[in-house]
Amino acid sequence: MGCPDRSQRLRSLRRTTPWLALLAAALSSGCSDEEGDGAFATGSFWVQTRSVDDRCLDGGLNLLFMPRGTAEPWPWPFPIEVHQPAELPRTYPIRLREPFGEMIATAAAVDDHSQRWTFDKNVGVLLGEEQFGQCVVDMVATADVTIRTNDLVDGQALLGMLEPRGDERCPADMPASCDVTLVFVAERAE
Repeated sequence: MGCPDRSQRLRSLRRTTPWLALLAAALSSGCSDEEGDGAFATGSFWVQTRSVDDRCLDGGLNLLFMPRGTAEPWPWPFPIEVHQPAELPRTYPIRLREPFGEMIATAAAVDDHSQRWTFDKNVGVLLGEEQFGQCVVDMVATADVTIRTNDLVDGQALLGMLEPRGDERCPADMPASCDVTLVFVAERAE
């Protein structure tokens, strides 16, 4: 069985469900890119959130992370930098959409194909004024990133929501500390 070319893999990835997409990426990870020897090069990547697991409000925060609903992958508005393992550890800003703004990440190589990103605490993140009024949390995050090919990475982010506070619309049943998990896929920006 031959390896599909890179464009076929990416088209196929877009059409599959989130879990099948991750499986397809894993199965194609042994295929080398036509463009080079398979070595990963630092670059900008467009990220899509494929699924969210809100353990804070039983799904009440899903729209904060997937604004179009959990059935539709959500593209991040800004590309992020992914560095080759030889350049790590490295600390740099990652620009996210509001209300998250810019977060500082420290990326460290786990091995030649995986990285762990640890983000500085983001203080006073507004949960969503329309639904939760002036409720804010402090947010900490880590992400485990896997390099699949030179043009494709995927991973999972664990977001810790801490100390919800604010006006009367702040959910009274939100724990003082809880987690949200995101599964994401990222393609190299052209």
